[in-house]
Amino acid sequence: LLGDAAHPMTPNMGQGGGQAVEDAVVLARCLATEAGVPEALARYQAVRVPRANSFVRQSRRLGAVGQWQNGLACWLRDRLFQFTPERRVRASLRPVLTFSA
Repeated sequence: LLGDAAHPMTPNMGQGGGQAVEDAVVLARCLATEAGVPEALARYQAVRVPRANSFVRQSRRLGAVGQWQNGLACWLRDRLFQFTPERRVRASLRPVLTFSA
């Protein structure tokens, strides 16, 4: 499985399509370098599951925070995002923007 069939995620990070493309790249590389299909699929799963699942979990958490309804909690959330230093934002995006198979 690859793409949403393997790791359906909420749209909060915009990573559904990106992860599907990464799946395809990794699967192609595994099929090209492993001795057989079973070995390639095992390698693909070992490589993709941790990365893709981390995006699934993070996207779900962001979605939950975005749906808060308590006024004070929403105000605190908004201030936190507003005043987060740019270096922290960039650091949090590094795992999203870096990919090696």
